[in-house]
Amino acid sequence: MTIGGVRGRVFAILLLCFVLPVWVASFVGHGYVLGILERAERRENQQNASATSAARQYETAQFERDRGDLAIICDRDVAIDRAILSLSQGHTEREAAAELDADLPIVARTFKFDILSVYTLGTPDSGSSRSLVHAGPRPQSLRTLIDSAQSAGDAGFQTQVEGRDFRMSSCVVSRAAARLLVIGGRRHLPLASMCATDDVRAASERESTRLLAHVAAWGVSAAAFLLAIFMTWLVSRTVEQPLRALEVAAGRVAAGDLDSTIRSTFGGKADRTMGAFNRMTHELNRTQQRLLRAERIAAWRDIARRIAHEIKNPLLPIQMSIETMQKTYASKHPDFDEIFKESTSAILEEVDRLKHIVTEFSRFARMPKPNPEQLDVREVIQHVVQVHATSTVPVTAVLPATLRKVNVDRDQLVQVLVNLVQNGIDAARAANAQSLNDAKVAVEVNDDPVGDGVVIVVRDNGAGIPLEARARIFDPYFTTKSHGTGLGLAIVHRIVSDHGGTIDIVDAPLGGTEFRVVLGRQGPQQEADASVVS
Repeated sequence: MTIGGVRGRVFAILLLCFVLPVWVASFVGHGYVLGILERAERRENQQNASATSAARQYETAQFERDRGDLAIICDRDVAIDRAILSLSQGHTEREAAAELDADLPIVARTFKFDILSVYTLGTPDSGSSRSLVHAGPRPQSLRTLIDSAQSAGDAGFQTQVEGRDFRMSSCVVSRAAARLLVIGGRRHLPLASMCATDDVRAASERESTRLLAHVAAWGVSAAAFLLAIFMTWLVSRTVEQPLRALEVAAGRVAAGDLDSTIRSTFGGKADRTMGAFNRMTHELNRTQQRLLRAERIAAWRDIARRIAHEIKNPLLPIQMSIETMQKTYASKHPDFDEIFKESTSAILEEVDRLKHIVTEFSRFARMPKPNPEQLDVREVIQHVVQVHATSTVPVTAVLPATLRKVNVDRDQLVQVLVNLVQNGIDAARAANAQSLNDAKVAVEVNDDPVGDGVVIVVRDNGAGIPLEARARIFDPYFTTKSHGTGLGLAIVHRIVSDHGGTIDIVDAPLGGTEFRVVLGRQGPQQEADASVVS
């Protein structure tokens, strides 16, 4: 897992640890508050139902008392009796009103009526009614009582009407041709209405409390979430800093900088971890130096053995040629001149071979340090293909329309491609000796699909390289050909390695061998050695 992945998981875990408990607490508290509200609502509903029932019973009893009081006024009150007597004797309504004008307010106060009105009623057919005397305000519901009394005729009438602000009762007094309507009422706010108003108010308060609980729950959740994000960011940043330092240092180590260390100021276990990393890189550096020295010694020993073997091969023909000349000269052989000429030719040929071996070794042992520049590899491939234009084996190039530029030493890249192409030509020529027209060598280049550099492929349709030989194909002085020193592919491998690249051997799709060279955009490292054994 990468450091970025670790940071992401740490952030997610911390966020979960901070947010989840607060969210759970807020929603549990929210549910608890709603439960309390629901229980309180049930209690209030029960109390309101009881209060409403009691209020309605009280109103019914009060209505009955009002009816009884009004019946007493109609049946027994002296003032009402004088007024109806006056009307029945033919007196005018004004005279009857004068009889009531002074007494009616006293009657109203006596029976605690806020409204006490007396109307004259005509016959049921005429339907006329006039106000005689009135004490108190005049509510609109009086008209209903008057109409009801008018339609009752001579029969006794007693009823009650509940208005918005008044509760009123009425009765009709009828004697001879005179009929009076007496209306009494009290100003009131019905208890049932009061209870209903209280219910609405309580429901509104409960709804407000419930809404407040919802808002509080979501507000606390949102605040907790933002706080959790901040705390998580703060903690993850504290965790990320040593991880980032470790990641950067590990990258330098991966790039070959074993002197890389971390200056730790984080404290605690982070400092101990960084100290362990620094000790690890120090030990790696020491181990690498020991391995390098051992490898150089081993390389020199192997190269010395191979050079001795390569030099020993020409020495034997030289020795035999000299011994032959000595014998023929001592015996005065008649063909000495011819033998001398042949022997010296053989000696010179082997000397040239020794010279070639020494020259190749000198090139291998003292390869110059790369001098890289930004190059378009397509131009180098075209140059190499043009150099081999006169070869008996055709060499073709497969080039893309666009290609990344890479940092590479042009002369050394030409040397790599010339060696690989020449090996391909030799292999294709040997495998297609009967029909050279079938021999083919191709050079192809493309952007590296998994890196930031390029991939160069040199393939031929030769016989291929046996699997047992591939492990040693890049060793100095190892060759599968009848001619050559075996240093060509060793030089190729060294150049590619110095440029931070890789070279692999695979079977070509149509038979033969395919060399795949991968070069990074960065190019050779600054510390690339100038000699394989330095």
